[in-house]
Amino acid sequence: MKTMQSVNSLSKSDEIIASIEFNGHRLASLSRRDFSSVDEVVRALVTMAGNFMGLARINIRNKTCGWNLMMGVASRRRTQLAPSPVKKLGNATGRQLTIPWSVY
Repeated sequence: MKTMQSVNSLSKSDEIIASIEFNGHRLASLSRRDFSSVDEVVRALVTMAGNFMGLARINIRNKTCGWNLMMGVASRRRTQLAPSPVKKLGNATGRQLTIPWSVY
């Protein structure tokens, strides 16, 4: 029986097939042999995925050793919008107008 240590270890000759999905859409996938750790695979997938904000699902399969690993990864890579500041202006009738300003 394989322990968790042996499941998560990789050698550079292992064939890795991995993908990252966010909201049911595949953001990136890869099939390579040059990874030495699961962390390297995760970093490569998140970098390939680009901007997303929230929880994504990563599936990593070591085809050589025959194990599969599924995990979640959270990202805050998309810049979050700041709360909209409100500018109030007065007009000649004494009514105040509210104009929301958005920051992109």
